Amino acid sequence: WIILFQLPLELYFMYVNAAVGWLGFWFVTVHVLVTLECSVINWVVWRGRPSMQVSWQTVALQSFYFQFLTVCMFVGHWRSLLYYIPVVPMNYRGSSGNA
Repeated sequence: WIILFQLPLELYFMYVNAAVGWLGFWFVTVHVLVTLECSVINWVVWRGRPSMQVSWQTVALQSFYFQFLTVCMFVGHWRSLLYYIPVVPMNYRGSSGNA
């Protein structure tokens, strides 16, 4: 068990953490996991449906797209909390503002 799974994971964690720090560690880890998930879905789950499969470039770039959407989600939520909610008045009743 330790030779097959635990030791390679520990070596991976130590190497990536030492090379790029915590932010890079999470970036690389998410990149590997999303690419693995997309690869399994594309080439294992859809192996009988060639019309549903995508190219290897799409599988490789999917993790970057996922991380881009995650950054956009955090920026959008913080922008909403810090700017739109306190500054921009909400139009709750659908009126034009002239009573």
